[in-house]
Amino acid sequence: MGASAGGIDALSKVVRSLDPELPAAVLIVLHTSAYSALPTILGRASYLKVEHARDGQVLGPGQVLIAPPDRHLVLHDAHVVLSRGPKQNNMRPAIDPLFKSAARVYGPQVIAVILSGTLDDGSAGLVAVEHAGGVCIVQSPRDAAYPEMPSNALAAVKADHVLPAEAIGQKLNELLAHTKVAPMKKSNRQRQSTRTAEPDKIDPEAIPKGEVSTLTCPECGGTLWERREGNLLRFVCHTGHEFAAGSLADAQNNGVENALWVALRTLKERAMFVSRMAAEAGRNGRHHTQVRYKAEERELKERARLIQKVLVDAPSVAGTAINQASQPRGKRARNSRNKPKHAKTSR
Repeated sequence: MGASAGGIDALSKVVRSLDPELPAAVLIVLHTSAYSALPTILGRASYLKVEHARDGQVLGPGQVLIAPPDRHLVLHDAHVVLSRGPKQNNMRPAIDPLFKSAARVYGPQVIAVILSGTLDDGSAGLVAVEHAGGVCIVQSPRDAAYPEMPSNALAAVKADHVLPAEAIGQKLNELLAHTKVAPMKKSNRQRQSTRTAEPDKIDPEAIPKGEVSTLTCPECGGTLWERREGNLLRFVCHTGHEFAAGSLADAQNNGVENALWVALRTLKERAMFVSRMAAEAGRNGRHHTQVRYKAEERELKERARLIQKVLVDAPSVAGTAINQASQPRGKRARNSRNKPKHAKTSR
């Protein structure tokens, strides 16, 4: 299961309904999983034991494992791999690595669930699960506190079930009702396919699949390759950072904001310096130089004022424009009607 903003409430509703004898392992990536109390929060809502996943942990039925802070949670053979591999969709942990590795290892045995959140992490992972013959479940956007991530997921795949969070746990019980509890073993073919599932196994000399774009990676500055996965547009650099279109737009917007703050600091520092130089010139009787420095100081302060106005007075306007520009026209109109129900929070 993958979730982002609004995900704690949605996850609590799902795990509350899970059968105490659930014949499957449940693996969760929540973008806000830096909360150390998350296993306790979900554990209070579930009959099952909930804990942070441990590297090398063997999968078994009835487990609820959460990706720990700053670690991707992926699967290799029948055990967990925790990795500080490259961020995907600006996140670590990210949902796509879990879904993709689960699809490679378990194929049609996988049920993937996308819950409340922003942007588009998890959509490419759902495509992988769909292609592997697994089951795709998406929380109804109308039921989600933040409908953008479920909406993007539904645009990427033909979901098997679109349900409110309250009904997803029971649906999982139904889907697993006739599953026999057995050790999670794979065929030789599946074992071979999982050798590429570990994010740390990255060849820095490898050239990503796709076409070279004119864009650079917001994380490392490297060239981005552009490719399609189903109907999704994806971008990846040779160090392994990977982005869906919406996540790339969000990262670029953050880069613009950071650049503006650096520019503001630089202008203010320069203004303070030339003010000091003007005072020094005045003490030394170099009045022509003092006038020149004073004029430069006024110009620098005006430039700084304009940049600060952009940053402080209307910081969300640029971000909204960038994010909407990356979406089809029809989706822009829908998103304008699906604003978060709660106050603005971090992803």
